[in-house]
Amino acid sequence: MGNSKRNKQPVHYVIAIGASAGGLEALQDFLANLPEELDNVSIIIAQHLSPTHKSMLVQLLSRKTRFKVAEASDGHKLELNRVYITPPDKSITVHEGVMSLRKPGTNAGPKPSVDELFRSLADHSARHVIGIILSGTGSDGAAGVRHLKDAGAYIIVQEPDTSRFNGMPIAAIQTETPDAVLPPDKMGIEILEYIRNPIDIRVQREMQEEEGNTQDKIFGLLSRRTGTDFSNYKGATIGRRLQKRLSTLKIESIQAYLEYVENKPDELDEMFQTILIGVTQFFRDKEAFEALQESLKQILQSKTGTDPIRIWIPGCSTGEEAYSIAILLYRLLPDKGRHANIQIFATDIDNQALQVARKGIYPSESLTDVSPEIVKTCFERKRESYELIKDIRSMILFSRHDLTNNPPFLKLDLISCRNLLIYFGAKLQKQIIPLFHYSLDQGGILFLGKSETVGQYGDLFTTVDGKNKLFKRKPAGNIHPVKFSSFREKTQHQKEVRAEKKQPWTIPERIKETLYNTYEHPYVIIDSDHSVRQTSGDIRLFMTLPSGALNANLLKMVNSELQVEVRTVVMRAIRERMVVTGAIKRFELYENQYFVRVIAKPLIFTEQGDELFIVIFENLDIEPFLRRGGKSDQTTAETGAGSARVEELEHELATTKEHLQTYIEEIETSNEELQSLNEELQSTNEELQSSNEELETTNEELQSANEEVRVAYSELKTVNAALEEKELEILHQSRNQQALLNNTLQAFFLIDSSYQVEAFNKVAEDVVYKLSGKQLSKGVSAIELTLTKNLEVFVEELRRVFKGEEVVGERKETDAKGNAVWYSYNLTPVKDVNGKVNVVSLGLIDITEAKTFSLKLNSTERLLHSVFDASSNGICITDEKGIFVDVNQ
Repeated sequence: MGNSKRNKQPVHYVIAIGASAGGLEALQDFLANLPEELDNVSIIIAQHLSPTHKSMLVQLLSRKTRFKVAEASDGHKLELNRVYITPPDKSITVHEGVMSLRKPGTNAGPKPSVDELFRSLADHSARHVIGIILSGTGSDGAAGVRHLKDAGAYIIVQEPDTSRFNGMPIAAIQTETPDAVLPPDKMGIEILEYIRNPIDIRVQREMQEEEGNTQDKIFGLLSRRTGTDFSNYKGATIGRRLQKRLSTLKIESIQAYLEYVENKPDELDEMFQTILIGVTQFFRDKEAFEALQESLKQILQSKTGTDPIRIWIPGCSTGEEAYSIAILLYRLLPDKGRHANIQIFATDIDNQALQVARKGIYPSESLTDVSPEIVKTCFERKRESYELIKDIRSMILFSRHDLTNNPPFLKLDLISCRNLLIYFGAKLQKQIIPLFHYSLDQGGILFLGKSETVGQYGDLFTTVDGKNKLFKRKPAGNIHPVKFSSFREKTQHQKEVRAEKKQPWTIPERIKETLYNTYEHPYVIIDSDHSVRQTSGDIRLFMTLPSGALNANLLKMVNSELQVEVRTVVMRAIRERMVVTGAIKRFELYENQYFVRVIAKPLIFTEQGDELFIVIFENLDIEPFLRRGGKSDQTTAETGAGSARVEELEHELATTKEHLQTYIEEIETSNEELQSLNEELQSTNEELQSSNEELETTNEELQSANEEVRVAYSELKTVNAALEEKELEILHQSRNQQALLNNTLQAFFLIDSSYQVEAFNKVAEDVVYKLSGKQLSKGVSAIELTLTKNLEVFVEELRRVFKGEEVVGERKETDAKGNAVWYSYNLTPVKDVNGKVNVVSLGLIDITEAKTFSLKLNSTERLLHSVFDASSNGICITDEKGIFVDVNQ
């Protein structure tokens, strides 16, 4: 046991970092915030550097970290807790823990190559490698992270909003390989958590492959049941919710759960609710809402009195966030927003959550982080809960809406979509962000959650507040297409086939990799609409950006002298789905002559409907072959050159004729199609005229209905005003009645059929306190007001009164101090409109003083009468007329 424990060594992790422009600041933040607990690591930095200038990185980074920083040396073995900087004009690779430096083979490409470093690490123990991409331009590192990820490494990319140059981070994110996207100062904590809890990615993939088909079947059933497609949601998130449901039902496998669902379809509704568990609260992230308030002020300043304020809150859950924004507007607008045209659309796919939101009633626990001033002005107390006031609730329309399927709202001033995109996969996010851009009005604001960003769509949005995730809409062209109906991929239920790293590589794989990485001709990838999807190599000789709005169409960007050739080759390749090779074409640029051959071919394995084509520009050096003769025979040379020129012109003429013939055929075909289309348009026009007449009729009906609605609204407004006046009058009368009751000497109680006190006056409070020493409150039992010896009599009297009788009497009680007190009481039934007695009125008046005086008077009278009768003298009492009133014995 002792030997095995002593021989157990901690795992040595390698952190490989790629950076370029803006990378120094990111590297300093990264190193300065590494946790103290992080050890047993080696850090290799491949920072793009000028090959002709001495690097100061070692000195600059040494001040920011406790690790020792040094330049990497050829043949040096990686040591723990060291930071190695790649020297200028060197490429670095690592094999079996040993660094290798070499002079770059070509002048093209960045130095050092991040891709080359990552590929070398992917070949050996990649599961103990953490690859990081920081700020930089270009796409170096994107191919490398794919290799690392396939080999089992952990990938972290700098959040694009925090980088000075986001080219490298965005290129890495587009590979869909990063495990985390973070600012540099947060990466150290993420690395420490990963090292403490390593993830065996290969095991995960094997499990996913085994369970994938079953899980897809469950999602298919769920989609058909609910109408919501979850195939493009993040698999890890949905998987956790699925595992939670399995744990609740005590089901061990997904296959068993599928059988359970097939036998009990109602379980899909429970699974749907489990997936839709929302986490929301009022003013979540206070700093973010303070920043949002400033943006709302700017929106309000840009509006006139009649302009509507339109806001969309997708994924609103139970409504706390929507009401938070409504409260901000309510407090910013004059007259508390009563006369403003505010339209807040709060949507979700969870009907149960929407029902809660529509009520606008929340428990007191939900308002713990809300300021007392807002609670006082924007909420009404409802026993143990709080209800939003009517002015705020009337701002919001809650409705069911599936962001991934239903058309969006338009002309919006603000979209608040917080902590919803984190549940969407990369493909779905690529559809949603352009959709938000389309929905927002010019200068509209997009408000995202703390862990969300617009990512690669920096051309659509400008950052207003990167920390609080506020973005403003930019004007943009049609580079990013927007889909309005469904974002469901045609192959949504087909499992993606991801190539796994094979050990060793086969010869065909090596050939493909060699050809791909050494291909010398520049090329572009286009779709069937000629839109450029991707470029490779230096294409500046052949393409340029056109003036005006940005247009990524190849035919608009290609050199004017090559347009005819490129158009012919590309259109034929698209039409015939075959490889098309053009003739050698001569063109001039900046007084230099160039020769190029254009080749177009369809890409293999592209799907129908989204076919891609590669257009290759072969730059040829054929000038020597056009020369005829040498310096000694100038005439022959000139003659040869002239003949070559004639041949070239004849070839161009033949090519032009061929192109012209092709155009004629295409025009004839297009003409026939246009004639057919014209006939269809005429027919369609007649149908549209008929539809227009129907629409005019419908419009008149709608106008009539609108007038009726306006009249009804006016009447409702009048009735509402009358009701408000009536409410004020009733409130005034109620206060007057309460004042009258409090000013009388008699105590009054109203007692319901369960003998509980419904109402009372001030004198009643004093009487109860005098008798029991307790405070009277609404809902207390009236039986507790009576002593035990009188309980049965009191209950019997109450029963009689509830039957319609009226009871009057006197009662002697003992107060809290032990003194005897007398009360005169009357119990009167209170009948409703149907004559039924539901409430009894109890009146009490203290007669202790009168009762005591009466008893004393009776005692004195008896004493005098006994003296009168006991006297030995005869005594008589007469009235004024002499008639005897009384005589003694």
